[in-house]
Amino acid sequence: MMMILNEDITESDEYEESDEEESDEEESDEEEDDEEEQNEVFEIIINKIRYYVTDQKNGDIYKIIENDEVGDKIGKLKDGKPFFIFT
Repeated sequence: MMMILNEDITESDEYEESDEEESDEEESDEEEDDEEEQNEVFEIIINKIRYYVTDQKNGDIYKIIENDEVGDKIGKLKDGKPFFIFT
């Protein structure tokens, strides 16, 4: 009878571990949602060219590439004025 009890404890430990794994997965999903919110971009036009920016006053400037996706970082906005990086 003692062996059955030990097996039950082992099984319950396994269930607790799977609950912890599910909890970890939920936390990582929440972190991904937070990251997506932090990566929000806005479209602006500078000299008749469309760009994405992370903030409309002080943020990074990104190229817009195929399918309106965010491209490489090409500059910064400081107090609403664009400063481009030349490489």
